[in-house]
Amino acid sequence: MENIYLCIEVKKWLIMAERFKNAAYLCLNEGFSFEHSPQIPGAYLTAFSIELYLKSFLFYKHGSEGKNIQEISSMLKKISHGLKDILNKCVECDNNFEELIAVIDQYEKYSFLKYPDEMDKILYDKDKTIEISSTFTKDIEKVESFVNQRIPIEIQKIERHN
Repeated sequence: MENIYLCIEVKKWLIMAERFKNAAYLCLNEGFSFEHSPQIPGAYLTAFSIELYLKSFLFYKHGSEGKNIQEISSMLKKISHGLKDILNKCVECDNNFEELIAVIDQYEKYSFLKYPDEMDKILYDKDKTIEISSTFTKDIEKVESFVNQRIPIEIQKIERHN
């Protein structure tokens, strides 16, 4: 088994990604929304969940190479929220992540929806609409599965008790 502290830290990132995935599902499938912008929460939560899954892989990869857990955590917090930037860092570690380029391209514009000016661009620019479809939840699951295939099973099996 890997360093237990590394396993626990990676699992925390995976749990956070799953929580945001579940929140995205609620917004996309249960109709929770904000007035005048019903699709924004689901789009943002989808992008953020994908971001957390990718960063989970990066945490594992750098940790398994012997880097200090605190340094990895600090590095990940400093990485841009842009999904393309994060994916490029994943590709540097594992070329197989190139398979996710098409998925990531779809969600890049939603990565920054937490900022009002970015939200305004999408809400008020005809060319930048949010087009929610059933593929959003499938794409989160695709990224989740892809990342989980690259993280050892013993990490995935760690249970968190509250």
